[in-house]
Amino acid sequence: MNELRWVFIIISGLQFFAAPILHAQKDTEEITRIFSELPEDAKNELMDFARYLKTKETETAEQKQERVYKADNTIPTEKTVGRIMEYSRYLTATQQTPTEKMEEEGLEITKVKFKTRSLDFGKAKEGEVLQLTYHYTNTGKKPMIIYNVDTPCGCTVPEWSKEPLAPGESEVLKITFDTRTKKGNQTKLVKILANTDPKEISLFIKGEIEP
Repeated sequence: MNELRWVFIIISGLQFFAAPILHAQKDTEEITRIFSELPEDAKNELMDFARYLKTKETETAEQKQERVYKADNTIPTEKTVGRIMEYSRYLTATQQTPTEKMEEEGLEITKVKFKTRSLDFGKAKEGEVLQLTYHYTNTGKKPMIIYNVDTPCGCTVPEWSKEPLAPGESEVLKITFDTRTKKGNQTKLVKILANTDPKEISLFIKGEIEP
């Protein structure tokens, strides 16, 4: 995991505690934009902290003991945290929700058919990164757009086409499921928002994670 990814995690976490943040704002593009707008000293602080977290993730027991002994617990300053929270509140207040965007565009309702709404990956070893795919077809008479895919946590990352899907055409929704720290039977809910009837569609991921 590189330093910038740790920056994404830091900012996402601060956003979560600062205010109710839209799911879309946790996308990489949004986090990158927030980071790019920070003053240079704030960027440097975050990158230093990200490097610290990266080192901490891969350190040996001896290195951990040495770090604890030295009390090496660098964190961003209160000023930096405040700046990030300001951006978080600004984005929350100004960005449309997926539902608002869909209602504003006012697309006519269509129909969609999924090949399956429940994917069972069987058994997987803890730590595996699974690639899961839902296949769907626009079975209505109007173009279809998926406005949002809501997943339960950062362990499930969706990827889908943002372009209109013509009647009769098919597409895929991809889900990356990181099984690290997961154990036992798993059931994950994936919610789709689209100009379909119904507008909210529930999909499921099931399986078992073995140690």
